[in-house]
Amino acid sequence: MSAATSLSDAVAASSFSIRAQGRLAARFACVGQRTAVADLRESGGYRLKFPRGVECEAVIVNTGGGVAGGDDLAFAFTCDQGASATITSQAAEKLYRSDGAPVTMAVSLSVADRATLHWLPQETILFDAARLKRHFTIDLASDAEALIFESIVFGRLAMGETIAHGALHDSWRLRVNGELVIADEMQLEDDLALLLKRPATFNGAKACATVLLVRPDAVAMRDTLRSHEWPGVEAGFSYVNGVLVCRLLAMDPLALRSASKHLLETLRGQKLPRVFTF
Repeated sequence: MSAATSLSDAVAASSFSIRAQGRLAARFACVGQRTAVADLRESGGYRLKFPRGVECEAVIVNTGGGVAGGDDLAFAFTCDQGASATITSQAAEKLYRSDGAPVTMAVSLSVADRATLHWLPQETILFDAARLKRHFTIDLASDAEALIFESIVFGRLAMGETIAHGALHDSWRLRVNGELVIADEMQLEDDLALLLKRPATFNGAKACATVLLVRPDAVAMRDTLRSHEWPGVEAGFSYVNGVLVCRLLAMDPLALRSASKHLLETLRGQKLPRVFTF
């Protein structure tokens, strides 16, 4: 005797979690007077697109539209000697609720002598009960330049949804010529609503951003940014071990976007990539 079993019943009864793997790896090299992609590897639901323009610009596209608990992502980008590239994303990355397992994400950025890399993805949005474990490894040669930007929004606020529970573990390691110059850890667990309200953590902020700049004029840019007004945003700028470190907190993600746009365009001396919705 047999009984029909639906696909949803079979999945619910299974003892394993369905998880997706996404991989992107690219190397940028000088070709004459311009920078071009010398090697590209894609797997899972992620693709890299290259809009036509003056600069070498790579856009990360998530064909799945978002990520969920248990997904495993890894991105590795290298700029060879003298190359210059900007890496961004097509849209904000959405992290949906998890049944326990976190999204794991590893980002590796390597920049050779006289090369420049701008890492400028759009914001990461954490839905309620989302869990993210993310690790950045940034290795720069002594004469390399880098601008690194990441922003996070806690909850789908545009839909009136706030985040109550979840987890975020963000780990950053920045090395210049093999020497560790920045090590940063942020870990929030379980009752995120309470943690975000505490004055010692986010003081009620619903969105945050971190910017790192490694460039000879980093000290001068710190002083320039300190002289600006940052409406709707709590901003701090410091110079640590040769690195300009910028922190932004905001109650309103729109205020954070506006401030981030102004900050990044000031540091870049040019407009943000065209795909930005900021």
